[in-house]
Amino acid sequence: MDPLLAIVAEYIGKADRGFNGIYHTMADPEFQSLDCELKNKIIAELTRRAKRQHEAQSYKKRTDNVRDCTSPVESNANEEWDRDCRIVEADARAALLADGCPPCYPPELPVPLSKTLPCEYYDIITFWRLHLNTTDHVLAAQHADWLTFRRWHRRHGQPTDPALAQTQTQAQARLKMWDEFRAYHERQYETIVRRRDKARVSQTQFLQMQPGKSAQHQMGMYSKFFAWMEQQREDMAEAAQVEAAARAMLTMTKP
Repeated sequence: MDPLLAIVAEYIGKADRGFNGIYHTMADPEFQSLDCELKNKIIAELTRRAKRQHEAQSYKKRTDNVRDCTSPVESNANEEWDRDCRIVEADARAALLADGCPPCYPPELPVPLSKTLPCEYYDIITFWRLHLNTTDHVLAAQHADWLTFRRWHRRHGQPTDPALAQTQTQAQARLKMWDEFRAYHERQYETIVRRRDKARVSQTQFLQMQPGKSAQHQMGMYSKFFAWMEQQREDMAEAAQVEAAARAMLTMTKP
């Protein structure tokens, strides 16, 4: 068997068969270390498997309802899928907020997300959908990426000066982490640029025929991602200033 297919088969075999299998796989440190194309293949196959399983269960429930005269109402084929998606997204939202990362869309948007999105969230949601090849698990994809960054930061990030940590407010620490998250993704962006520059003309033409696969398309999506990051940074910087001013005022009023 092809080694790449063997890796895909290994992940498919050990993942949960339902919705949670997709989310847990995306959050797996070993999975995050794989090549991006290989990760996309695994997630795509897990998604297809989850949909097949869900459709089979829905079909059985519909046929059972037809046989059962006391339950004439046909089961909604998407009800369980939508419910599981809401659970996964809510868990990911809570985890992002707890760790200081702003979720890419507000809780007011209905989940699963529709294809028609508000303009202010369209670009960032599209980025996360393409980044980890998902449709409905947008916050789960964002959280998986954030976890990967946090693990990388613990191993390779610059240690915080203990003296600075004592004087730094929570908002300032969050802003510093956000700047390092930006730098982390800028390195990924530079890798995409190098891949584009080294690609042969024939390879580039082939990749451009596949939406979302070309380096040029990824670079365009990253520019929108960086714009969203800058908007979030402005909010964080304002919060850090307010918190620092409040702390200074409190210090001045102490006897």
